[in-house]
Amino acid sequence: MHKLGHTRSAHRRDYLLQTPDSFIRIPLPCLTKAMAIVHTGSAAGAAFTEFTVELEAGGVLSSAGLQRFVYVLEGELTLGASNEERRMEPGSFAYVPASVTHRFVAESEARAVVIERRARPGDAASQPHDGAPRSRGLR
Repeated sequence: MHKLGHTRSAHRRDYLLQTPDSFIRIPLPCLTKAMAIVHTGSAAGAAFTEFTVELEAGGVLSSAGLQRFVYVLEGELTLGASNEERRMEPGSFAYVPASVTHRFVAESEARAVVIERRARPGDAASQPHDGAPRSRGLR
């Protein structure tokens, strides 16, 4: 018999194992036409928040005043920041400092992993960095 609230997930002092049966899709203030599955955050003792975002075509992940790392799993996103736009496809990633106003727009249905945290003094430069391979035309 299934007990309400019982999952195969485990949370110990030195690790956290989350299984898909514990995933809950929720809206976040920085999302439009999208849902997030939060994997970890301060409530679990982490100094960052990690979530998977599922965006509809035209969905938006907008600035939240936090440092943000985004890795594209499926679909295509366009990163708009510092008066530039960069197309991102599966396998592409981008780092955006907290001081840079930005938005990721889904060109089609898309999924991405997002890791974000508050900026600290001395953190990385103020310009976004994308990690797309140079052979794909992005730098």
